[in-house]
Amino acid sequence: MSERAISTVQPFNVQSAADAKVKLDEMIAQHQRSTPAANKLSNLLGDPSFLRSIDHGGQHGASDGHALPGGASFDRLQDAVTEARAEAGDPISRAIAGELSDINDSGYLHQKQTADALRVLGMKDDVIRQVLAGEPVSRAEHESVQRWKSEAMKDEKWRAAYLKGDPDCVRQMTNAMVVLTSPIKEDAA
Repeated sequence: MSERAISTVQPFNVQSAADAKVKLDEMIAQHQRSTPAANKLSNLLGDPSFLRSIDHGGQHGASDGHALPGGASFDRLQDAVTEARAEAGDPISRAIAGELSDINDSGYLHQKQTADALRVLGMKDDVIRQVLAGEPVSRAEHESVQRWKSEAMKDEKWRAAYLKGDPDCVRQMTNAMVVLTSPIKEDAA
């Protein structure tokens, strides 16, 4: 059996519906930001009459009930989303922190999932930021890491441990791949 660290599955703790609701509310509260723009967006999304106006296109709705772009309700929603995103701050810092808001675009969710995956592999915040921001590395760093990778893959003991999923070897290779897949800074001419 592998010496690799594995997590054990904990038995599901049966709770009453009321206890589960309380726990869910606590979990949601931990991840929600209470700011004026976030509250404005939450209020709009929680207002059934507002949602109906969006669903049916408001003043600009089609006769068959399908929403059309535009209209005062749609504009209010777009403004609220824009304000909430601006108020929330740097999306890379938020992704690293694991924050979610009421509305998350696919690009942000991709950043958050990447941050989560790198964290599981043992990457530190500065490495995660480098990946998400696409920060370049120096040519010397790139070449040094390329040499390290080549030597590591020639080392039979290291390579066998890496291929078996040794956590330290996987972390080392992941760090190397961050550097090797990063853009290279142009040398000053």
